[in-house]
Amino acid sequence: MAENLKAILFDMDGVLIDSEPIHFEANLETLKRFGIDLSESDYLSLGVGKGDHSFYQRASEKFGITVDIQTILKIKKDIYKSSLIKKGKLMPGVLDALKYLSTIYDLAIVSSGLREINDLILDKFSLRSYFREICNGNEVSRVKPFPDLYLRALEALGYSGNECVAVEDSETGVL
Repeated sequence: MAENLKAILFDMDGVLIDSEPIHFEANLETLKRFGIDLSESDYLSLGVGKGDHSFYQRASEKFGITVDIQTILKIKKDIYKSSLIKKGKLMPGVLDALKYLSTIYDLAIVSSGLREINDLILDKFSLRSYFREICNGNEVSRVKPFPDLYLRALEALGYSGNECVAVEDSETGVL
């Protein structure tokens, strides 16, 4: 496979950036605004890694939140962005790995995250130059676990699936 490998496709959250603690805190703070003290077990059972829309849909059902999901998502996004700017950090070794791998392979980001958030991360850590393509969740009709983001990246790069490898950290991404 190594001789056929032309590109590496990276997830963003949990792979390039240590975002899970920031997401957790942002979800806690968001739900607290609606009078809900979210436990870690509730957080995990509501579908972490399946996207904010799915998470808040389930949270609304479980806790009886009557506020529009789009309103909740905006609140969470604003809290997350603010925390990301203050506390965000790359996963250990990411910068060295990208510097090296980008000299050998075409690199792409394949993230269910919003372009606005991914752009913030890319700019904050000066990562944009390492990636030939950046595919964001709001650019496809279906995000992971559906393959739409990966298919978009393959088309943009001009490679077939057997010429690429994906780096994922969640069951949803692997699916």
